[in-house]
Amino acid sequence: MFISLLGALALLSLSDTAPGPDQAVADTLEGTGFSGVALIAEGDTVLSVTAQGAAGPDQPMTPELDWMWASVTKQVMAVAALSLVEQGHLELDGPLIEHWPDAPLESADRITLRDLMRHTTGLPDYDDLPADRFETGFDPDQLCSGPPKGEPGGAFDYNNCDTWVLGRLLEHVSGAPSEHVLNERVLTPAGMAETRLGDARDFGDVIGRTASGDWVQPVDLGLYGPAAGLVGPVADLVRFNAALMEGRLLSEASRVELWRGEPERGYVALGAWSFPARLDGCAEAVDLIERRGSLSAIEVRSLMAPTLNRSLILMSNQGDPGYGEIWMSEGLTHELASLAFCTAP
Repeated sequence: MFISLLGALALLSLSDTAPGPDQAVADTLEGTGFSGVALIAEGDTVLSVTAQGAAGPDQPMTPELDWMWASVTKQVMAVAALSLVEQGHLELDGPLIEHWPDAPLESADRITLRDLMRHTTGLPDYDDLPADRFETGFDPDQLCSGPPKGEPGGAFDYNNCDTWVLGRLLEHVSGAPSEHVLNERVLTPAGMAETRLGDARDFGDVIGRTASGDWVQPVDLGLYGPAAGLVGPVADLVRFNAALMEGRLLSEASRVELWRGEPERGYVALGAWSFPARLDGCAEAVDLIERRGSLSAIEVRSLMAPTLNRSLILMSNQGDPGYGEIWMSEGLTHELASLAFCTAP
């Protein structure tokens, strides 16, 4: 069942809403098995929001519920880091050891802040280490300090440890926990009052579900922390995107660095991916910023088109519902991005 919310958008507590392509979104999702929320916004004005499926046993899906943001957390951390760079507390291309002299990493004298945010550190990830490293418990500090896999500044290798180390670096530089750094530099300025780092007891309202229909036991988000630990409503992700696109979190120069996609590394930027996309209905390619997240059968897609000041946010709690790849011009993401960025409100 679809819940179209033109008459109930006040639940999102955003700015004034305007009529949008709700029916087109509903038609696109019809028959796909999508369970979650699809939202299109211009700035922080919601143009369309559709909710479908169940958020948990006997709980209908509604847009005001809290979700695990999974690796979208990495994008928020990158913005916090660039804020510190702007104020001269960090350098993008200086070695970690300059700000964290006792960093427990073999290559701390060569890994840079840029490496951490674009995944070119050469650090190991949790899955790369031998099982006996887990015998005393799951300690990311210990796991991320394992033997390097490659040279800093080299090949792209997606890695939770990179952002875990980034969080530790920001704590050393600011003298405060990650939660404080995020609140001060991103969450409070953007008006994201409901978003926080979760833990074993706080993992939001929406539970993941397998393809066979089994509800998934949520992970302890405290183990992921700055890499994938944020929890909050979709409304706060709208606020984050709007504040970032409108220059309320970072200067134009910092956003240029943040969104500098590297074609030779698959268009990875800092904490996200930045690339031109061919969309149905647009005469020219649209420059997009994409961030994905996946955790406990929760699949998140957040896309921004900064030149249009528009966002598309998709949150599914039943795995990948056929998001597809925008660059291949197929799948739900491409279809809904075409509606979001190539259709007038």
